[in-house]
Amino acid sequence: MQQTSFQRSKHVVISKTATLSTSSSGLPKWRQSPINLCKTATWTKKFSPLYMTNYWLNEGTATMTNTGKTVSIEFSDRALPTMRGGPLGKDEFQFMNVQFRWGPENSLGAEHSINGIWYSMEAQIMHWNTRYGSIEKCFDKPDGIAILSYLMQTIGCPGIPDNPSLTKITNSLTNIKRMGSSTKISPDCLLWMLEACKGHGYYTYSGSLTVSPYNECVIWIIPATITKISARQIDAFRNLYDEKWKNISGNCLPTTGQSPINLDDRLVRKRRYPPLVLNGYWLNDGEARLLNTGSTAKIYLTGNRIPSTICGGPLSDDVYELMEVHFHWGEDDCKGAEHTINNTWYSMECHVLHWNRKYLTVEECFRHKDGFCILAYLFLVQPGYCSCINPQLERITEYLKYILDPDMETKIPANCLAWMRWATYCTRYYTYAGSYNVADYPECATWIVFPVVIPVRSSEVSCNNIMYQYTVCMYIDEKILMNYEIKSQIKEFRRLRDKDGNFIKYEQNAKLIRDLFNNEGTLESPIDLDISHMKIIELDPLEWIGIDITPRKLKITNTGFTVILCAKWQQGGPYLSRGPFEGNYMFAQVHFHWGENEMKGSEHTVDGASMPMELHVVHFKEEYETLESALRRPNGVTVLIIGIEL
Repeated sequence: MQQTSFQRSKHVVISKTATLSTSSSGLPKWRQSPINLCKTATWTKKFSPLYMTNYWLNEGTATMTNTGKTVSIEFSDRALPTMRGGPLGKDEFQFMNVQFRWGPENSLGAEHSINGIWYSMEAQIMHWNTRYGSIEKCFDKPDGIAILSYLMQTIGCPGIPDNPSLTKITNSLTNIKRMGSSTKISPDCLLWMLEACKGHGYYTYSGSLTVSPYNECVIWIIPATITKISARQIDAFRNLYDEKWKNISGNCLPTTGQSPINLDDRLVRKRRYPPLVLNGYWLNDGEARLLNTGSTAKIYLTGNRIPSTICGGPLSDDVYELMEVHFHWGEDDCKGAEHTINNTWYSMECHVLHWNRKYLTVEECFRHKDGFCILAYLFLVQPGYCSCINPQLERITEYLKYILDPDMETKIPANCLAWMRWATYCTRYYTYAGSYNVADYPECATWIVFPVVIPVRSSEVSCNNIMYQYTVCMYIDEKILMNYEIKSQIKEFRRLRDKDGNFIKYEQNAKLIRDLFNNEGTLESPIDLDISHMKIIELDPLEWIGIDITPRKLKITNTGFTVILCAKWQQGGPYLSRGPFEGNYMFAQVHFHWGENEMKGSEHTVDGASMPMELHVVHFKEEYETLESALRRPNGVTVLIIGIEL
């Protein structure tokens, strides 16, 4: 008998899921899964150890089956795995099967997320509570089922080898490409679980099945350690066929008509529409009111003015009337918008909500796919010390200080939506049929997303704080730094409070895309260079000696991952000296980092904002003689980073 236990402190999720429903129709439920596991909404609790027995026996038979919707693994002719302890108490839960969840892309396939981060795949190991006598009796009990769920992340770099502990499963997937087919695999096929079991605790909460009928009968246990899987291995799952002989490209929640989405230029279809006609939005008639709802800042137009309407474009002959305008922002500048464009995050998003007049009432609009039209505008915090502001947006942000508490309301200029005018005048826009993001997320909205990015400013600079996770030092004239007074606009939104008196912090429910892999070190790069959390220290001037000498020979190479520039000098070569360094660091090479668009190309961010490109000038410590030798030393290499803007 094999037995393993978690014995460290455990994270317990406070599940606030009243508005989270896995179905686009029917009544919302209170304990639906999956959820976003947010560390700020958890508390740490000590449980008794979680004991896992017989998971890694190399005996009996393991059968893997293509069900047409997923891959299932079952055991026979052996002692079945069991689990007890931890949040399960004294009950013993017996193994049922393993099921996998994946998506059409590596960036989104798991059902659960952690702190708004989505993962490539999820392996769910189902158990039933033996106290109830049979599996059938467990589905109407709140503790009838326990699911041990492992999150998996694909490392996107080409050439990354397979996870060897998963090959006992993935190498046999070619034997079950057809729906209903099965194959025998190694009985110890779950050995890959061991690494995650050694991690620092797990998340647990009471939830539901993620397949119909979504019974709220599940105790979820999700290890915090992420399992790595190669791109080739996860592609093997996507190459399986369903009952219609189509590839099972994805089987994870949520449903296909949900918003927001990533707007990927590689996947969109170009289509010519008649012009969009907007009428009455930036008139200086009537009045406008700004309200703190406790969850957002909302604008509505009233008084003696014509209704604001939109028609044309993808809306055909229907006329949509303005209901309200509201904003979505995050805790930092790098992700606050709900939509992304080509995997690029934005700082804030404004939704201009309309209802379709042909349905006569707003309530009736929820029953129709074209019931609402939502215009979405994206905002991006600009990096650096530029003191420019968006003057038209000030007609809103200047008044946010009067509605800091929930249900507070103030009058603002009637033409407060004039900023929309510039962003709307563009040659193209994105449109798709999606959901209205309230309650049970009814799929009743036509979304129109304008790709013109509206610039805004970020937080004021403070030079006296300390960065907690990394030690970041700057050599800068403090008098110059103090002369920069940066006007904050998004910061004004973050000052609003909810009904509990806390600052409004939106849960990151947007389907954000991140190439993430699990690093074991504590000083991993790149990082966000948060100027407000830097400590300024006095250093000797940094000297770059010999950089102005023309090299004898230059060589530029396309490696398939980047472009590397190497140089040779007649004698010696440039080197860095003084500043933070002990000794000299010799020039080795220059290479570049860029992205698919101008909004996100750099590896590092400054105050949460990305740059179009980043240049790395690599040096090695002179005493180590070569770059290869220096790479093995903690102080062997220094990289001079130059951010490039257009």
